[in-house]
Amino acid sequence: IEDAQIYLVASLPLVGREKAISILKSYQTPLNALLNVDDWSETVYGLGPIISNKAKEVLNTPFKG
Repeated sequence: IEDAQIYLVASLPLVGREKAISILKSYQTPLNALLNVDDWSETVYGLGPIISNKAKEVLNTPFKG
């Protein structure tokens, strides 16, 4: 499960494995992390607004496929 959680969060743009681990350590679950993406730049060391804004864009843009 741990690898799947890391993979899920790491798949967001500009995140990657190391940042995903930091995010998960701060928020404990992927769901908590995604629900609190607005706070990443204040809560997770090394993450700034560019990364959280890109993640928000992916999470909030309707799928057009």
